[in-house]
Amino acid sequence: MDRSNDNYSLNMQILYLSFSAYCNYINDCLGLLLNCLNQALMKKVLVHARLCTLNWPEKFRDRSSRSLSHIVEHLVMTITHEQAKELGDKFYSAFAAGFSSNSHAKTMRGLLASKVDMDWSDGLKGTKTPTEIFDQFSTTWGMMVSDIMFDHTVITDTTNERVSLFGMNTHNIDGKMDKAHLVQNRLCFVLGFDDDGKCSSWRAYWDNAHPQMLNAIGHVTEAMKAREFVK
Repeated sequence: MDRSNDNYSLNMQILYLSFSAYCNYINDCLGLLLNCLNQALMKKVLVHARLCTLNWPEKFRDRSSRSLSHIVEHLVMTITHEQAKELGDKFYSAFAAGFSSNSHAKTMRGLLASKVDMDWSDGLKGTKTPTEIFDQFSTTWGMMVSDIMFDHTVITDTTNERVSLFGMNTHNIDGKMDKAHLVQNRLCFVLGFDDDGKCSSWRAYWDNAHPQMLNAIGHVTEAMKAREFVK
């Protein structure tokens, strides 16, 4: 009888220990689950806050257009490397073609949006129309430079829809007077395009205090003044 009680007591202790271990296991699982849910909730809050503070492109500023597909498209990729290279090369070809006859308004016709956000190292800034851009350009670089060779690399920012052209620019500053001043200066274009593929943002950066460039501009400016005086 005593042995039977001992076995019963032993079995009950084993059962208790097993049940206690099982409860501890369940408690750990629940703790882990709650921790995961808490982290997921925090991430959701952070993502929501991030989406609310994003500098949305014009096409996403209407909250009703911010569907999941639109958000994913904006955050993941909105322009491919192939599209960027095609846009960048086309833009540069038209830009380079305008120097020989100071005709950028013609060679770049249709490439710019009706309003372009400008920021250039020479002080050309603000929102400009294509006419304003080309009118100013024709009396500065378009008039001073006869040819350029921009050995550039196309860099694509797929999520912010930016196409950058960066490299060494060799330009002939001669005032269209056949007196060559070849100047090399690194140049960077950062271009933004609208839904129609037209350039809506044009940043251009270079060393605007480049000694060789300033020297060439000075010589050509004096020669152009003398030519006008003779006329």
